[in-house]
Amino acid sequence: MNSAGSGVRDVAVARPLVESIVANGGKAYAAQLDLADLRPIERFASAEARHPLHLLINNADVMACPHLSIAQGFEMQLGVNHLGHFHVTSLLLPALKAANGVRVVNLLSSGHHWGDFDFADPQFENRNYDPLVAYGQAKTANVLFTLELDRQFRGESIRAFAVMPGGIRTSLGRYMTDDIRKRLGTDTEAARTIHWKTVEQGSATTLWAAFGEGLAETGGLYLEDCAEAVPWTEGMHNGVKAHALDQHNAARLWAWSKAAVAAVTWEAYTMKIDFDGKVALVTGVGAASADLSPQRQRSDRRDLVADRQSRRACRNGQLCCIQVRDERAVPQPGPRVCEALNDRQRNRAGSRH
Repeated sequence: MNSAGSGVRDVAVARPLVESIVANGGKAYAAQLDLADLRPIERFASAEARHPLHLLINNADVMACPHLSIAQGFEMQLGVNHLGHFHVTSLLLPALKAANGVRVVNLLSSGHHWGDFDFADPQFENRNYDPLVAYGQAKTANVLFTLELDRQFRGESIRAFAVMPGGIRTSLGRYMTDDIRKRLGTDTEAARTIHWKTVEQGSATTLWAAFGEGLAETGGLYLEDCAEAVPWTEGMHNGVKAHALDQHNAARLWAWSKAAVAAVTWEAYTMKIDFDGKVALVTGVGAASADLSPQRQRSDRRDLVADRQSRRACRNGQLCCIQVRDERAVPQPGPRVCEALNDRQRNRAGSRH
């Protein structure tokens, strides 16, 4: 690797580390990257995808924050921790493929114990928002994303690993209230009994996932303490829960994520997903929801706004409709733009007569 690059929210914070690497004979740089907005991610990826990329470590995280949203309206923890990483990784795939042998390391945590991914209500629109449940959902998404990334691209020499670094005292807990800390058992009194890792110790599993020779022919693994994690059982604080290793949900989440990002970035995409032998078409994608369940399957190929979230997104000017034509689902932008497109289509139709 000729040079190490880092995408960071605040370049000034990263500058001392970059200067230290350079002073010791290395090559490094930092570029601005805020995962709380999908659009700047595209500019970052465009600049970084010009050359082969030999290693990608997705390390950004926000934990137990209040009910906030990223720029495109997604719940903050889901948006930053999962969709931000999903989007930047997807955009960097050409550079990763060009490296002809690469690893993607996604950092997560045992927080996935606190919640599965809720495909029915990922945005907490119909359930009370709980910061820890939302974090659990995002961390489960990190694992599922890793599984599907590895499954889809191992044939192109891209292998993915999920890494639980361990408990480390960092600024990650800046949003935690006293109540949250008590629920986690990390309040001032209880924290004295916890064996915290140093930053160096916490980095060990990440480095092993990135460079360990013993992992050369593997991928799609959940790693902790420089080993493959054991299955979680009742009473354990570590280990990986079964819901995070569900390959069916991993494929489903990939499709949901692709559709959700496409909807808010107004990019066309093709969606035909096979669930247990049943073909499902994308029938409703909004700024807040992409319902890809077989129950939503439509065969009439109509333009539609299929669900409540999409109707609200339409009213807010974020999304007008999903055109389903010949097994293609194409999101269209807000009402005024959609009206212009409809006028253009009517004009074209009239000119043919």
